Amino acid sequence: DPATWFRSVRNQAVRTGAHEWVIGFGERRMIDGIDIAPRNDKNWKHGQVRDYEVYLGDSNGEWGEPIARGRLQLKEGVQRIDFPAHAGRLLRFRVLSVQNPEGDGASSTDPMVTAAQGSARAFDALQPRDVGPIALSTFHILEHQEPERPARQRYLSELPVPAALASQLRTDQSFRGDTGMRMNGLQFRRGLGVGANSRIDLRLQ
Repeated sequence: DPATWFRSVRNQAVRTGAHEWVIGFGERRMIDGIDIAPRNDKNWKHGQVRDYEVYLGDSNGEWGEPIARGRLQLKEGVQRIDFPAHAGRLLRFRVLSVQNPEGDGASSTDPMVTAAQGSARAFDALQPRDVGPIALSTFHILEHQEPERPARQRYLSELPVPAALASQLRTDQSFRGDTGMRMNGLQFRRGLGVGANSRIDLRLQ
């Protein structure tokens, strides 16, 4: 709902490092993008995400490497983050830095830059990163859509049989070849007749 915003804590005296949140899907899904937009009023330049990382996983806390990382523009309206489709039950989004409302050409407030100035205090690497507050009006996760294909039904006995399996099965008849294909009192017209110790691995594409 663009009429509502998500906003992080605005207390500048508290440094918590990068902003991040985790969204659960309830089941595994293929994700290939995110739509994100800043606040949608006259102060849209403030609280915009700049550098980000995206993770997908099946267990909270086991994320591995990010599936996407990048930098957004200082821009009004929706921006799209595209990445190759990945599967997971959880999505984690990390905000590493925020935009300078005055633009990239404005003086930097990066602590590594200010620490090099004569009047600046020493940079303490043990302290959490100073990431300003953010405000979002849109955060949509995009599910990967497979192209529509017509339904297709194939009998296994129609598929070519590898030579290595020819001695382990019969097509459209019982394995012994002397009776029809029956199982649990049911008779089948099409299929593969196999022995008790047969094994067939199929790779579907």
